[in-house]
Amino acid sequence: MSAELNVSRAARGASFATGGRGMVALLAAHPRLAIVGGAIVPLVTGAAADGFGLGHALFVPAACYLYIASYGWFARRAVRP
Repeated sequence: MSAELNVSRAARGASFATGGRGMVALLAAHPRLAIVGGAIVPLVTGAAADGFGLGHALFVPAACYLYIASYGWFARRAVRP
């Protein structure tokens, strides 16, 4: 709980530094989303591997990585002056 609180404080500081006060709650939610994603994505990947084969199941984490990369790409554009 203490580490999560420290990450949330750091996220709020980063948000205020960029002037995005409305993004405080969103940035503070990222550690929780990472924990949930680390618990759910492997289960979904395993279920897909059982149903469709491992080659097709690896599209699940690949889609997650593409989503994370696109989020970073668009957030980069929003922060630039």
